[in-house]
Amino acid sequence: MAFILNKVSLKNVQKCYKLFCPMVQSRAMSQHYPINEDIFGLTPDQQQLRQTVFNFAQKELAPYANEIDKKNGFDNLRPFWKKMGDLGLLGITISSKYGGTDGSYLDHVIIMEELSRACAAIALSYGAHSNLCVNQIHRNGNEEQKSKYLPK
Repeated sequence: MAFILNKVSLKNVQKCYKLFCPMVQSRAMSQHYPINEDIFGLTPDQQQLRQTVFNFAQKELAPYANEIDKKNGFDNLRPFWKKMGDLGLLGITISSKYGGTDGSYLDHVIIMEELSRACAAIALSYGAHSNLCVNQIHRNGNEEQKSKYLPK
């Protein structure tokens, strides 16, 4: 059975939108809950990775999250990706033979989680780059493709 929106309920939806929309638009962009590292069983290296990416994302990404959502980008996008590369985040699951970090999929998830805290849009772009593209070339590409497309 299809749901039919009558005039009364449409007015209620419009009232709610007008009431709550300004709150959503003006919310602080990087609100987050603290992490209790003891309950996840992460290694000290993984805890350090989480803290490093958290600090980086809160400093370099979170202040621009609202702008990114509105404009689908921000002025410092290229330098931001370069800084991620300098931190070794762009090839986290790639062998060091091809310029990667020799990290695990859990390391990738930790990075995704911390980037998502700051800006989900950029985190999705990171996931597409690091897992859907670079990781698949690493896993399934031949030597010629790996040498050509995976940075050293």
